[in-house]
Amino acid sequence: MGAGPGQWPAGSWRGPAGQPHGRAPTPAHDDRWAGTQAGRQRPRPLFRFPFGDSTTHDLRLVNDLGYVAVGWTVDTLGWQGTSAGRSVSSVVGRVLTAAVPGEIVLMHVGSNPGDHSTLDADSLPRVISGLRAAGYSFVTLDALITG
Repeated sequence: MGAGPGQWPAGSWRGPAGQPHGRAPTPAHDDRWAGTQAGRQRPRPLFRFPFGDSTTHDLRLVNDLGYVAVGWTVDTLGWQGTSAGRSVSSVVGRVLTAAVPGEIVLMHVGSNPGDHSTLDADSLPRVISGLRAAGYSFVTLDALITG
């Protein structure tokens, strides 16, 4: 579960003196948890720090609220769009060049607000086939975290 468009100020999520903007995150309802049987351990919700910007204190706060913080190993930069010189090939290249076991790729849903390109979505078939051709497979974040 990460912050969606417009939920955080552009540039950084930190305000004056390094204090987070607004209130601390609180767990929200997520249908993945609905119907959990008594006695079964409930999975913890996932949290992505806006811009990957966090401190040890922030991480402790998020964990104390019941979240598991998840970072990424490569940002496709597809969100910058074609107007910033990005392309499907540049997105694919960033992911495949950075490929390592356990890689977490940051991709964005939707289109660039200025040029309306959808580079992350458009690159996905090539990213998947390229990673598979290199011997990688895919798992959910829950599976990656629980080992």
